Amino acid sequence: MITFTVKENQLKDLANIGFPRAVDRAIELTATDVKSNIGKEAPFDEGKLSGSYNMTKLGFAAYGIWSRVKYRWWVHEGTGIYGPHKQRIFPVRAKALRFVINGQVIFAKSVKGQKPNRFIDRSIDKTSKRTQEFVNRAVRETIA
Repeated sequence: MITFTVKENQLKDLANIGFPRAVDRAIELTATDVKSNIGKEAPFDEGKLSGSYNMTKLGFAAYGIWSRVKYRWWVHEGTGIYGPHKQRIFPVRAKALRFVINGQVIFAKSVKGQKPNRFIDRSIDKTSKRTQEFVNRAVRETIA
């Protein structure tokens, strides 16, 4: 689950003057934008990762963005020497690792791993620059 924060001062005035629907709508717009940005920022090979993220309403002004793709955090956080364990990847059940690159079968006793691709962080950063826009739009929609 992805968690991000909208600055309280951007929503406090809405809640104080009785616009709870506007607060909820502003958060919905923000969450929708983060989900959309994740789809654009995620690395694209077969499209499984970039198209796997879903959004769920958890309650008032609360949304969750999630994916069931098992390898999502490995892509985001990195593996091997680039990941949290900071060590090369070795085979567990065989003498060598086997993988295919450009149609060629490769065997290796160990690999460095994959550098992190912080696509979720980039998505949240892009959206955070637009939160005031979402608050303004939510107010306009609510009073219209």
